[in-house]
Amino acid sequence: LPLFYVLSDREPVAIPGLLEAQCKPFSPSLDVGDRLVFRLRANPTVAKSVAGKRGQRADVLMAAKYHFEVGEARTSQACTEAMDEAARRWLSERAESWGFRLPVGPEVGTYRQHALPKDKGRPIRFSSVDYEGLLEVADPGRLIETLARGIGRAKAFGCGLMLIRRP
Repeated sequence: LPLFYVLSDREPVAIPGLLEAQCKPFSPSLDVGDRLVFRLRANPTVAKSVAGKRGQRADVLMAAKYHFEVGEARTSQACTEAMDEAARRWLSERAESWGFRLPVGPEVGTYRQHALPKDKGRPIRFSSVDYEGLLEVADPGRLIETLARGIGRAKAFGCGLMLIRRP
């Protein structure tokens, strides 16, 4: 059966034969300097300014890919490395504001583009990137708040939950 991790203010209700639920309290004890292993599926986007409009969201990996010519160049090792670096930079640039530092660059795993159909209109499109790595706690209170709120956008579609554990 599929396994889902959920962080919620409300305890889920088990449905016999359909849904089992195991609950644990969320009360991490963190100190400045603690090192933790993490996993994260995020939707790395940035707001691009458009004259006369509200900022449009842009996928940071696709933005990195656009610097390469259409064709073989976009499937090259250099393009893949540029996309991975853009993903790392997105997380690294925001880490401090989320209460942690990255002592080493995280591993960038699977990059996926998703399209969810709607009854009417265009499908909902978003991308996700899987990260794994080591973080160092810079601000325990802020990190706990970040863990509770999630990281980045597309949280309604399974992005943003950071799992942590001691190494």
